Amino acid sequence: MPQEPEDETIWDLRLAALCDRIGSPDTMPAPGETAMIAALLGLQQIRGRLTASAERLAKPIGENRFGPLVEAALYLDRDLRDHVETLRIVADDMAAAERDGKAPEPVLQAAIEMPLNAVQTCVEALTLAQRAAALAEADAAPAIRGGAELLAAAARTMLDVVVPLIGRLPDAALAAQCRRSVDHFGPALQNRYREVEDLTRRRAS
Repeated sequence: MPQEPEDETIWDLRLAALCDRIGSPDTMPAPGETAMIAALLGLQQIRGRLTASAERLAKPIGENRFGPLVEAALYLDRDLRDHVETLRIVADDMAAAERDGKAPEPVLQAAIEMPLNAVQTCVEALTLAQRAAALAEADAAPAIRGGAELLAAAARTMLDVVVPLIGRLPDAALAAQCRRSVDHFGPALQNRYREVEDLTRRRAS
């Protein structure tokens, strides 16, 4: 198989090349970057089912009950793609700073705040999944639940990445604020996913 150019963006890679890059011992993929790819796949799975449900109604997508959900999914898709790129940059900056010694506070702060922003987007996407689960047909339930599971798992990975970094912040007030964010997001993710799970199981039964 021909080699992909090393400077190619992640969106230009074939799936096989992406898997090779992530699994290569010669690269250090950013956990946040790969987690957000999983989140994006989960969202696209939900969006696909919503679009199919909208098309079944034989009305323009802007004139049926699924239209607002499809539009919201498109906005969230854009945001998750932005997070993938941002988290790659943040990881590169953090790695470069640590090669030169202790990472300065602005770099460390970005390495915490950017993943938390990504988690917030995952929470919003899980809220969308709740609305989709309540509206979509029974045959869409497994895809919506699977998409929500990817979103929740990706967000939990982001929190796992962030927690060790918070303890390294020299600013105690900022560290406390970041811990409060983590403490908020953990239950929010769990509650939203459970709601999606309950809704989709009821729809499928």
